[in-house]
Amino acid sequence: MLAYLAQGDVDGALLATTGPRDPLPGMLAAAGLPAVLFARPAAGVPIDHVGLLHREDVAPAARHLPARGRRRLAAIGGPADVPGAASGLRRMA
Repeated sequence: MLAYLAQGDVDGALLATTGPRDPLPGMLAAAGLPAVLFARPAAGVPIDHVGLLHREDVAPAARHLPARGRRRLAAIGGPADVPGAASGLRRMA
């Protein structure tokens, strides 16, 4: 994929990755290839990304459900080694 992107046939890559140990975001950044990651990157990986502000994004639902009489709520997150999921766990603790 790096070689294909380096040829210039495309303008960039949109990358959805599943975990912080995925080497591809770092490889793209090191090669200077245009890419956007659909998640918060692992610490130290200088790549543009689109992420969620979890606390701000879920606040409307957190208010809506109790207002409708719902009392037993659950939050389901991703694996603890994924940066976005880990930050949500820290905030809930």
